[in-house]
Amino acid sequence: MGAANGKVSKEDIKELLKKTNYSKSEIDKLKGDYKKGDTDGKPGLSFEEFKIFFSKRFKDYDDASLLKMFCLFDVDSNGVLDFLEFIGALYLMTKASVEDKLSFLFDLFDQDDNGYINLDESIKLCNVVTACGVSFGMSVSESINFASTVMTYSNMKNPSLGFTKEEFISTCNKSENFLKIISFDYQS
Repeated sequence: MGAANGKVSKEDIKELLKKTNYSKSEIDKLKGDYKKGDTDGKPGLSFEEFKIFFSKRFKDYDDASLLKMFCLFDVDSNGVLDFLEFIGALYLMTKASVEDKLSFLFDLFDQDDNGYINLDESIKLCNVVTACGVSFGMSVSESINFASTVMTYSNMKNPSLGFTKEEFISTCNKSENFLKIISFDYQS
């Protein structure tokens, strides 16, 4: 994908400005954050560097979930996140549309890549959603109730398989709290 060495062309910057809602000064700040996160002296963020950088926001994610997230962001599958992939990851988590965020979450938790979030995957998702709810100020019981409401089988056409991406997006779009949490905007 390019820019693994941290050097970003003027064309790359123009493309980022066009595709994201970031300003030039925000991109410059993110470039500084990227350089700080790249601690091993090799081009790009390795998975270990990614874990350290993103663990502040995703402290309740296990290594397998973080690795899946890393792999989804590593568009060229070279084992490191270059600057453009890093910006894409941050954009998705902060300024992307709700549908893009929900689509990403579905892909993240569909760990067997079969097009469904099955029971085991939905339990994992509920655990993460519960932990995120608590970290955003919800009580534990409120978070558990909220997570289980979002992931109910009544929202699935085929409960034996689980949620399709469309069902997941439709169900989550109906939950104001869920949308606030994925937008990092929850306030109790």
